[in-house]
Amino acid sequence: MTRDIPQRFLLDVKLAGIAAYQARGGYLHWRMLPDGRVLWLLQMLLGNTRLAVSAPDDWTGFEQTYCYHDSDAAWRAVLGWDGEGDPEGWVRHHQTMRRRPDGDPEREYLAP
Repeated sequence: MTRDIPQRFLLDVKLAGIAAYQARGGYLHWRMLPDGRVLWLLQMLLGNTRLAVSAPDDWTGFEQTYCYHDSDAAWRAVLGWDGEGDPEGWVRHHQTMRRRPDGDPEREYLAP
């Protein structure tokens, strides 16, 4: 489940993330979940965004990655997702090859 993120807060965090990305390169934002896993927000090509999840104490690799076409949905996920199930709004889950056109869970399918 993803908690509600006010639009103004979302904009402020996005601007800070872009500045941080330019300063350090590599990621826009990160947040630790209560179980120790870390959520990373990464810029991709063509304006896409990736939410990645790393295991506790292993910040060198990702155990889950979700791609987003909608940048706001990706930011809402990194800020508000509780780490249970899947975050909302993603279009591609790399590890399982699942796809969700327009981020719609009702239209999910497994890519060949």
